Amino acid sequence: MSSTNTQSPVQLLQNSPMSLLQIVAVSLCVFINALDGFDVMVVAFTAAPISREWGLSATDVGILFSSGLIGMALGAVFIAPLGDKYGRRPLIIACQFVICASMFATAYTHRLWDFAYLRVCTGIAIGGLLASINIMVAEYSSNQRRTLCIGMMSLGYPIGAAVGGLISIYLIQSMGWRSVYWLGASASLLSAALTLILLPESMSFLMLGKRSASLKKINHLLQRMKQPVLTAPPSLSTAEPLAKPGLVNILRGPYAMKTILMGLIYTGVMFTVYFALNWTPKILTSLGFSDTGGISASLIMNCSGAAACLLMGVYANKLGLRRMASFVFAGMGLSVIWFGLAPSTNASLMLAVAAVGFFLFSSMAVSYALVPNVFPTEVRLTAMGACLAFGRIGGVLGPYLAGVLIDDNWSRASYCLVLSLPILAAILLMPLIRVQATPASSTVAAPAE
Repeated sequence: MSSTNTQSPVQLLQNSPMSLLQIVAVSLCVFINALDGFDVMVVAFTAAPISREWGLSATDVGILFSSGLIGMALGAVFIAPLGDKYGRRPLIIACQFVICASMFATAYTHRLWDFAYLRVCTGIAIGGLLASINIMVAEYSSNQRRTLCIGMMSLGYPIGAAVGGLISIYLIQSMGWRSVYWLGASASLLSAALTLILLPESMSFLMLGKRSASLKKINHLLQRMKQPVLTAPPSLSTAEPLAKPGLVNILRGPYAMKTILMGLIYTGVMFTVYFALNWTPKILTSLGFSDTGGISASLIMNCSGAAACLLMGVYANKLGLRRMASFVFAGMGLSVIWFGLAPSTNASLMLAVAAVGFFLFSSMAVSYALVPNVFPTEVRLTAMGACLAFGRIGGVLGPYLAGVLIDDNWSRASYCLVLSLPILAAILLMPLIRVQATPASSTVAAPAE
């Protein structure tokens, strides 16, 4: 292309129709997110046969559930920032290979703590991967299509978990639970190969470079997207680098109270959400369902969750984000209570499971949408990382406490009531946060873990 451009390529991409390269980049990130949905849920799919084979208690199973979430928190805090130094694309590829290796090794474990250690390793890679692909989606989507791209990212998780669950039913019945982890390792290897071939480097990261090599790479991407090229390396004033303020900046001054409130909300929401997400299949098998029945319940949860994500995308702007958040948090808490009180019949339990799934994934999606609308641009990414770390704390404590209460012979109604309280408490904090009327155009796509 012979024309030249003196404007920021980031602004140009945001205001122009999406090119084929942009569509491919976003679609690949959605595919990777779908695989992550399966990688996160794989323990829930295999918990029952692993528990029988190894003679695990409910507390032991809670450790298996929580170990991956601990790794995800560590990855989000310590691994994701490496993408700012070495590039988004290399980090995504490295994390995919780590997931492949750790999932493959998990298939050959025979002890609880070996399994938990490998789940931490897998979680660390997933934590770094999720942050990177969501930044890539934000950078390669246009302003006009950003909402659609974010919605597709939200759908990726439940769809990946649902498809993985269907395949897991067959694999567990025919080859045993270890084959499910072979599947996860193979899928991660495939996604790494596709990333090497199809995914370009982040434009914002390339624009931070001052060398002619960076200019050459930027112009190569611009040409592939049929956009005017740059005539000189971009300056920092036009490069619009990703905001990377230190964590201390959101723990003081005008951001301190926002950070505390959002951290508490995330902790409460993920406490209840990850209890339901991880324990539902195991609870159903303890009520007499087969392993297939327990996994089928997860499929119902994921399918109703996919429908919820679509509906939330349609109605969030009409109802207002804060009102929508309060509504879905209340629905999640009440549906968990319903699951605890439902009679032990197929129809009653599956209806309750469908309700839990509907509000579970919409609660996650609306939580991720809150941060970009509460914090200003200069601290938005740091705030998102901090809130995700808070959420992982709740995500670890919820499944673990569930195991302790079940081992202590609490009734289903009692422990479901207790574990619903954190997300219901989050509703009380919603009036204290101030949500912007319209999100900024630089909103980062939300992760579906």
